[in-house]
Amino acid sequence: MSVTHVSYSNGLGGAGIAAARINSALLTSGFKSKLGVAEDFNKDNESFKITRKSLIHSKVRARALLEISKFLYRDLNYHSFNVLPSGVHRIINRLDSDIINLHWINRELLAYYEIGKISKPVFWTLHDMWPLLGSEHIEQFHFSKIQKTRTLGSKIDGFLESQKHFQFSSGINWIAPSNWMRNKIIEHFPNASTNIPVIPNPINTEIFKFGNISEISDITELIDTSYPTVLFGAAGGIKNQIKGFKYLYASYKLVQKRYPEIRLALFGQKELPRYLTEDRNVLNLGVISDQFILNAVLNKCSVLALPSLIDNLPQVAVEAISSGTPVVAFDVGGVSDIIENEINGLTVHPKDVNMFSEAIIEVIQNSKSLRPRKAISAKAHLHYSYESVASKYMRHYTQVVSNGPN
Repeated sequence: MSVTHVSYSNGLGGAGIAAARINSALLTSGFKSKLGVAEDFNKDNESFKITRKSLIHSKVRARALLEISKFLYRDLNYHSFNVLPSGVHRIINRLDSDIINLHWINRELLAYYEIGKISKPVFWTLHDMWPLLGSEHIEQFHFSKIQKTRTLGSKIDGFLESQKHFQFSSGINWIAPSNWMRNKIIEHFPNASTNIPVIPNPINTEIFKFGNISEISDITELIDTSYPTVLFGAAGGIKNQIKGFKYLYASYKLVQKRYPEIRLALFGQKELPRYLTEDRNVLNLGVISDQFILNAVLNKCSVLALPSLIDNLPQVAVEAISSGTPVVAFDVGGVSDIIENEINGLTVHPKDVNMFSEAIIEVIQNSKSLRPRKAISAKAHLHYSYESVASKYMRHYTQVVSNGPN
């Protein structure tokens, strides 16, 4: 059985990285798999261009609708319409693959009504909630700042949500990376098949592993292991409100009162605002694109802080525990699928700065008797390895295809 994965990209955002890793997991496990993308960041033989349109053409289309969405909504959420015909479904139908696995298909890669025109069995791994909502990717109430949506924007959202409900209620074989996402799918599509597996996104255990503290770059040299160091990183860096950096920084200042030598290492942004650059204990690691360097950074830090206000299955947390680094996080979304309290980290009530700071201190002091870092890594490898995840995907594909459409 062969599968083609379809994703806007194979990098940059978390969904693109996850799609590339799932495809790699299947390939390295001996299965027939390929990844079709509009934007190729990896430039390897595992991906191919799924659209005949030029990348410039694709970006112009997406940019035009992004500007329209800014006018209609004026909020902090990211909006996608996927209403412009792309013809990608015709390319998909001509592929020699037996099944299609969709991932993040936004930026007008594939119109929502074109999905129903795909003639092959369609599976869809949900990396965010866009297929379940109107134009949004995250439920609006998760944002602290909600601005009034224009009347036309509300009508468009209502129309898109009803159309997607009609289009996606049958014929889609959903795959959820977390139990939280599975529950969301069932909540929005109660008549859909209940055969929705929870299959986590995989991790390359040859890269993310315990024990790598080599000085392999200028980035890793910034971290002095003689000091406790809290690590934070996210796409969009500290500016991404949904990642909750302001709660971490408030917690860090509380921890600093008891541990003046505490370090806060940040990655995901090139430059920091002035209030952070003036803090000598804040380290800016910049944008880390090399996974081996990220693994070394994780190994040298005491704890990964994950103050996200909502998250599906945050890959940075999986990368952390695969490297043996404990995680402190708000208990939201699918975070509890990753973090086992007092084993590989701690979860606390969302937005509770005091509890978050106490959890960081507990990890630094190891007062909760967390597992040794080598053991944290070993257990993560069993659950998130390419081999483990690939076998779950192929088992599900085979079961659905052999039983017929849902």
